[in-house]
Amino acid sequence: MNLNGKKVYKDINEVIEATVEVPKKYWEFEELMRDKPNFDKSPGARKIYQRKEYVIYQVKYGYIVHNTKKHFEEGHTHIHTFNKAKSLIDLAVRKKLPNTPRKWEIESLIRIVKDEVYKDRLRSLLEEIK
Repeated sequence: MNLNGKKVYKDINEVIEATVEVPKKYWEFEELMRDKPNFDKSPGARKIYQRKEYVIYQVKYGYIVHNTKKHFEEGHTHIHTFNKAKSLIDLAVRKKLPNTPRKWEIESLIRIVKDEVYKDRLRSLLEEIK
């Protein structure tokens, strides 16, 4: 828009002259450039809390709880609220069962804990609520 609030259009010949020819060697990167970045991974996350081996990362859409003694792919879970993320860590550290167990909560705990005896207790609780 110009100062009078009217749209200003360029002549098509000006636009054609202004275009730049991309060298052929750069076209091999075309597919890579079209890929959308995944913003919900830990490299873009910010560590905001840690208790023992458990870390909470703030990500674009919520929080990630990660057990640093496990590989990230198999030892993390996504949580919507910070308080719930802290609550999961508290349960995991103290090896306690949730008072009002929900399926997603138990599955998240199973993902982040390493203790097999505690995992078995969580799995049996999961079977009870199914």
